[in-house]
Amino acid sequence: MNKPIPTAVHGVLDYVSAAGFVVVPHLFGATKIGQRVMYGFAAATVLSSALTKYEEGIWRVLPVKAHLVLDAVSGMLLCGAAFSHKRASSRAMLIGMGLTEIALAALTTTTSPLEAAEQRPWFALPQKLRSLVTSR
Repeated sequence: MNKPIPTAVHGVLDYVSAAGFVVVPHLFGATKIGQRVMYGFAAATVLSSALTKYEEGIWRVLPVKAHLVLDAVSGMLLCGAAFSHKRASSRAMLIGMGLTEIALAALTTTTSPLEAAEQRPWFALPQKLRSLVTSR
């Protein structure tokens, strides 16, 4: 299946969602505990993004597939956490953010260009050179 979201876009969305995890609880009037939980999700999102082997990664040790699994699990945890909130607006916020995490994980390509370059053999010629060599 051809997935419509490239890893570069997903990386930017990860950092934007981390900021959202900090701001949104204040907009929806989450409790102090709810705010701390969201801060935890923000920190985990920034850390997993910084460790991922994609264009926006800093240390690039975590494969994109593993990152996407973490995103999906994070989304499920957000949806589950919604049921511990009494306010309907807080529940809706958590479910919305959780479903968004799950959808982004499902719609993102599973291999970044950086990982694809690592998987290519060192002796593989670029396509243009290969066509020049084989056309003779």
